[in-house]
Amino acid sequence: MSLCGVGSAFTADADSFNAGQIQLSNGTTLAITGNLDNSGTLGLENASVLTVTGDVNNSGTLGVSFNGGGTGGSFGCGRLFLADPR
Repeated sequence: MSLCGVGSAFTADADSFNAGQIQLSNGTTLAITGNLDNSGTLGLENASVLTVTGDVNNSGTLGVSFNGGGTGGSFGCGRLFLADPR
């Protein structure tokens, strides 16, 4: 899923699961009002913002500017759990 509208905002009002790919770019905001379980790839580019009010369980890839998207983005959450911290 690619969310790339300039300044667009999206909200998920429940626990969310990602086993594929989510790409936020061009200042897009994604707010998850629950927990996030990520086993896929979640990328933030060009000043995009991801906010998770609950916990984040990550066994996949969370990244900012790894696709060459310039200024990166920001990420905020309650608690972050990494399955394989490297």
